[in-house]
This record gives sequence, C-alpha cells and structure tokens, in this order.
Amino acid sequence: MPSQTEFLKLTLPALNEFINTWWQPLNENFETIDDYLKELTDALVGTTGNLELLGGDFDSLAERLDVAIADDGTIDLSSSPDLAALASSVVYGNQATPGARFDLSDLEMFDARSPAYGDRFSITPTALGNLDVGLAHRDRDSGLGSSNPLGSPVREFVHGMVASANDALLSGTGIGQVTFAGVAIGSGVTWPIFNIDGFLFRVRESIVVDFANLGGLTNGDLVYLYVERRDYANASIRYRGSTDIDGNLAVKDLRTLQSGVDGVIGTGIGADSIFTSAGAKFSTAKLGQVLPGDELVITGGGAAGTYPIASVDSDTQIHVIGKIKQTGVSGQTWAIKDNHHPNIGVVRAGGATTPPAFQAGRAYIGECIYSSSGSPTSVKTYAKSGVYDSGWSSTITHTAFPVTLPHNLGIEPTSVEVWFRAAANGPVFKPLVNIAVVSAFNVANSAVDPSDPTYFNLQLPSVHVKSDRNNVVLTLINQGVTNPTSTTPAMFVDQTGVNVDSGQYRVIVRR
Repeated sequence: MPSQTEFLKLTLPALNEFINTWWQPLNENFETIDDYLKELTDALVGTTGNLELLGGDFDSLAERLDVAIADDGTIDLSSSPDLAALASSVVYGNQATPGARFDLSDLEMFDARSPAYGDRFSITPTALGNLDVGLAHRDRDSGLGSSNPLGSPVREFVHGMVASANDALLSGTGIGQVTFAGVAIGSGVTWPIFNIDGFLFRVRESIVVDFANLGGLTNGDLVYLYVERRDYANASIRYRGSTDIDGNLAVKDLRTLQSGVDGVIGTGIGADSIFTSAGAKFSTAKLGQVLPGDELVITGGGAAGTYPIASVDSDTQIHVIGKIKQTGVSGQTWAIKDNHHPNIGVVRAGGATTPPAFQAGRAYIGECIYSSSGSPTSVKTYAKSGVYDSGWSSTITHTAFPVTLPHNLGIEPTSVEVWFRAAANGPVFKPLVNIAVVSAFNVANSAVDPSDPTYFNLQLPSVHVKSDRNNVVLTLINQGVTNPTSTTPAMFVDQTGVNVDSGQYRVIVRR
C-alpha cells in the first residue's frame, strides 16, 4: 500500500507499484499540489491569482510589511499620520501614543465619578458614583471639598432657586399652610427650577404645604421653607393640590405621582406598550398629574421594570416607550415616578435672628412667620439664583436719602452693587462724587485769607451701604457737607466731571 506525506498528503508509491501505472500516483500528487496552491493564492490575493498584489508598490511582501511593522513586531505609526495624530490633543497636548491620550480621558472620567455624592437622592458620599453625579458635584455651590466654596458674584447658577415664572413663589393659605405656587401643569410657563448640590429639580404644579403638625410652633415663630433631595414622606409635612378644594391633606412622597395595584397590560398588536388602570387619574389628579417623560414602574411578576412614558391617552391609559416585558396580565402593582421632583419641607428657626442650619442636600427657598390664628405672615420668597435686583428707581434727589431696600436673599449679602444714571437710557455711573480736599495752606502771614488753602479734587464714594439679612440701606456720605466745589450733596459724577444731585439708582445684591 502506498504511504502519504504528512502535510500535503502526497502519495508515496511503494516498491513496484508504479509498474504499468506510474502516471496515476504522479497525477494525483500534482492535482493535490495544484489544489492546495490555488486555495493558498485565493486566500492571499483573491481569485485574480496575481501574486504581485502581495507586494503592491514594493518589490516583495517583506518590504511592504516593513512599512507598518517594526523589527520587534510592534506597529510602526510613522507611515500612518492620521493614526499617529490621535496622540495629540488640544486639551492634553502631545502624548507618546494614542493609548496614552485615551488613558488620560479615562482617568478624567474616573476622577469625575469617584469620589462623589452617591446619587440624586442620597447625600452620603460613596467611593463610586457616575458621571452625572461627578458633574453635579463640580457644579454645586456649598463647598464640602468643592473648588468653589462660595459662589462667584457673577455666577448666576447657584445653590437655590434658579428660575421661576413667579418671583413671589410662596403665599400664605391657611393656619400653618403655604401655597407653593407652581404653574398650571402643561401651561408652557417656566416651572420653578432649583439647583440642589448641582442637581436640577423642578416643581410643575401648585402645591399646598401644610406644617401645622411640625411641633413646637408658637405664634410669631420664624419658619423656613426648603427644597431638598432627601427625607421624602416626612410625617410632619402634609401636601395637597392647590385645586383640591376638599382639603385632602396627606403625607406624600412627592416623587411618586400616582400608584395602584390594578394595572392591566393587554394583548394583541401594539398592546405591549399600553398600560391601563381603572383607579388612576393620569390626566386629572389634583396632585400628581402624569406627563410624557415620567416613568411607569411595575413591581413583581414578568412585567417588572421601569418604562418611560410616551403619551398620556386618558385618565386610565398611558403608552410607554418600547415594549412591556409581559402582556395579557392584570392586577399589576404599579407607580408613576417623577425623579426630578424635590421634597418640600419647613423647619422652625426658633427666633427672628436665627439663621437656618446647614443641611446637606437642602436649599432654602423662603420664610414666613407662623400665626396660630390665620395664614402665615411676612411670607418671603428668596431671590432666584441668589440675586436681588431692585431695577431702576424713579428719579429722585439727594433729599430722598437714606433709602431702605428690602431684599429677599434671606442671608447677609456677600456683594452689593449701587449704580446711578441721570435719566432712562443714559450712561451709568458708580457712586462717586468730587470732593475738594485741602492739600496745602499758606502760613506766610498770620492773617487767614480765603486764598490761603489749596484744594485737590478727589473722587470719593458718595454712598454708605449697610446690609443685614433683610434690608440694604443707602446713605449719602456727603449729606450736609459743603466745600468750594460742591455746596449741594451729590449722588454721582457724570461724564463731564460734574457732581449730580438727582437721578435714578439701581441696587444689585448677591448672596
């Protein structure tokens, strides 16, 4: 019997086997070699069979490989400028390799994630958060390791209320009750937006906050209202919708808009995205109306999961984005979640001059005075973004001073700016006036003459500013001062260098 080679399996005839049939094993060997080489050529250069393609513009495959592979077997990037350029960054500069640059980006993201606050609703620091948490930690305004422990006077995005369509957000409603005046849901008006430790929250409905059960309240107590990202469903605070005339006050987790145990998921085409509940009021609830973008949470069973809501079809039916994991079931336990709704609460200060205590995860938004016989009084909503702007006053003269401006920051300001102008749309000036100061005196003779003093004009502040947690008081420094250059108390110096004693003022106060 003939034997075969190990790799190509070429036939090796035994002694005398080639007699009269010598051509058979030789032809079989040649066919085997031909088939093998054809498969090898097709794999290398395709069906063209042109082995010169392996070298391309080079004389051999070895020369071609030398362009991209270094002697030690690593990739040579010198002939791949676009790939080599990935090592350069406008942020990080030039790095040794693209991998080194990518490592820098990975490390930056890792640093943003750890350490940082645990999540939107946890104020406990953890070893690892996520990128959103890291960015919020960078943007917060109350310190605790932040590089910006006190907000810049020119930064308008600060801890507290960022925006609202209503500057008087809070109003007294009844004994121990304050209406948090959001806007009618779906009205298109800006909802109140809050920055709490860098996380954005918003309130999209008007809510009555009841703190009559807070405990320890006496007539005349100063209380502070706040929003926070913790302590939901505090038993001391109750809520109801502002349109709920039945006075249905209840403790509530404001993140949970509605809930039930009667959820139904139908069958048939398209039913895998439809959820119904006979007991729901998705579109007409007094507090907790549902909007697209809220989340349907189903607990238990094969349909368990969280599903973003695409549309609210009626009081009892919603559509979700995507498909619910199980259809044709009923009696599902469900809840509608709004994970951008803050908790709203009240704390008793204990005295008119006692500032509220710092609490991690909390932003104070206003204050009022408790009345045991009626609605809270002296209700104050703190300024948006920690900035109070008086706007331009009417035209006044120096006789109107001192001027008292009740600001609404709730704390002593860190910055007070005062500006003057002669008339609307005119140039704006700082509160400086010309004051003549005696710089020398002629003592050559013993008689005192009007010409003896020599004056030097200086521009000095015209306004003295006094601030507390409630007011800013402006007083003219030169009130009653007379000198050779100005016999009338002045407010500012105009563009011609003349003291002006009438005009308009504007005061900007920052937290």
